[in-house]
Amino acid sequence: MLAIVVIAVVVVGFVVVLRFNNMAPMNQTNMNTRNLIDYDDQDVDLFPAYYRFSFNVKSSETETPQTPWVDSSCSIDTATDDVDVVFHWAVYATDIATIDAASTWSELDTYLVNERDHTYYASYPESYGNTLELYGHAESYTLVFWFEASDKNDVWSVDISFDLNYYVWA
Repeated sequence: MLAIVVIAVVVVGFVVVLRFNNMAPMNQTNMNTRNLIDYDDQDVDLFPAYYRFSFNVKSSETETPQTPWVDSSCSIDTATDDVDVVFHWAVYATDIATIDAASTWSELDTYLVNERDHTYYASYPESYGNTLELYGHAESYTLVFWFEASDKNDVWSVDISFDLNYYVWA
């Protein structure tokens, strides 16, 4: 009988410790967002032209086990051009100088963290948003994006926003 009481006390104590441990402030996180860059109502050139910018992830943005990620929001108005447009974006764990020094994209494969493509159909214009996980903590990143289409004759209006999302301890 004494053994059953001891086991019951240990089990109840274990449950209580787990319950209060999960409620402790150090286990709570809040999501924060930092805008990296906005392009509003910009005309763009088609690939092989590409656009890029660098950003750093601060140590305060990597203090939880959840890896930071980049969100994009993009809308494309092709005006009178009735074409489908592919929006390609990628994050590289390197600086702009390394990107610019490469003579081919395959030279950058070792730095590639993540990439996405999205097609905007002329028959169904839409806004688009997507996420790229950073999968680690590099000192600096370069985000590269470009547009591909069969033709471009008019001035387009492109709105793009890139945001870094991350968790911090509450």
